[in-house]
Amino acid sequence: MRIRIITVAVLLSGCAHLRTTGETNGDLFAGDVDSLRYAAHIPGLAVVVLRDTTVLLARGFGYANIEKRIPVTPLT
Repeated sequence: MRIRIITVAVLLSGCAHLRTTGETNGDLFAGDVDSLRYAAHIPGLAVVVLRDTTVLLARGFGYANIEKRIPVTPLT
């Protein structure tokens, strides 16, 4: 259930940003994902955003192993 809430929140928050800074939509989306991950106490996750068969964003957030500080990658 928590993942559904985070997914919906991320999708909706991505629509709220205006391009008033030099940040791209991908940067804004990544920032939102990481903020929501942190707020939901999720140690790490991988996100891939596709349009048809084109990868728009592939990124890891947080840690795959907190003790060893191994970061999550898109391939995790």
